[in-house]
Amino acid sequence: MIGVYALSSQQRVSADELQNILKNLLQPLIEALHRIHKPVCLSAAEHLGKRSSTIESFNLHLHSANLESSDALVLADAFTAIQEQK
Repeated sequence: MIGVYALSSQQRVSADELQNILKNLLQPLIEALHRIHKPVCLSAAEHLGKRSSTIESFNLHLHSANLESSDALVLADAFTAIQEQK
C-alpha cells in the first residue's frame, strides 16, 4: 500500500510539492502501464498521472485489459519498485 506519511512542522511541504512526491512514487506504475500499451492500461496511466494529491488511495481496474503473463510481470516489477521507494 502506498501511503502519505504525516510530516512534522519542520517538514511541511506545499500542495504542489506533495503532488510531485506522489507522482514520483507512482511513476514506475505509470511507466509500466504505458509500456504495456493497451487501451485500458493507457487510460489508467493517464488517470494516475492526473491524480489529485488529496487522494490517498486508488482502484486500479485492469480486469478487461486482456493482460498477458508478460504484462503481469511488468506490473509486478513496477509494484516492487514502488515498494522499494518507501
